[in-house]
Amino acid sequence: MVYVMVCGPRAALVDVGSTDDLPLVSRGLEWLGIERRQVDTVIATHLHFDHVMGIDCATAAYGAQLALGEVSRAAVESGTPIRWPRRLGPLRAIPGWVMQGAPVMPKADRQRGLAFGFPWSRNPFTCRLAPTLVHEQALPGFEGWSVLATPGHSSDSICLHHAEAGILVAGDSVRNFRGGEWNGLTDDAGQYEQTKRLLQSLHVRVACPGHGPVLTGEGLLSGLATIGFWGRRAVRGQTT
Repeated sequence: MVYVMVCGPRAALVDVGSTDDLPLVSRGLEWLGIERRQVDTVIATHLHFDHVMGIDCATAAYGAQLALGEVSRAAVESGTPIRWPRRLGPLRAIPGWVMQGAPVMPKADRQRGLAFGFPWSRNPFTCRLAPTLVHEQALPGFEGWSVLATPGHSSDSICLHHAEAGILVAGDSVRNFRGGEWNGLTDDAGQYEQTKRLLQSLHVRVACPGHGPVLTGEGLLSGLATIGFWGRRAVRGQTT
């Protein structure tokens, strides 16, 4: 998913997972009446390939800067990869891949050398870097929005929250494969439990996940499911 945030004359893109996304993003901006020059920032919720492989091309296309959370920024500047799920943990991504229709990586992304968003990647972004996005601070230039560090799915995950409107741009801290659920793919289960408690404490009536349709409804995070490895969906003790 690619999200467009608009505040007055400014616009930002949140996550660009593929270079192939850019034509559709451009059509969406045109439909919204947003000129290319208004897009001055691209935000990455975390450094997984399906969220960042199109970012370098997007920032070049719009003349934008890249905004990263503290852990992502440190990883990019040091060339040290973020923490990834250990041992057999990545296998938990397989059911989600199937639920999304088993997509394959576009040729345009493969040609870029898979240098972005993988365990071996140094993430060599060529774009300008914006000031670091810090936990519980305002999102610069976007009134009402704040940044939240939400580790667990990945060590560098962040979310964006508008408290008054009740909107959460969730990255992969929330997903929607089967009606809305917590993410079973984590690099630190303890940190993810803390993130879940933080998100459940917020006013959220619209959640924009990194995968799947937008979720709506008052208190929606309290009703998110947990999906087991084989797709069994459990909500409040009931399994379907």
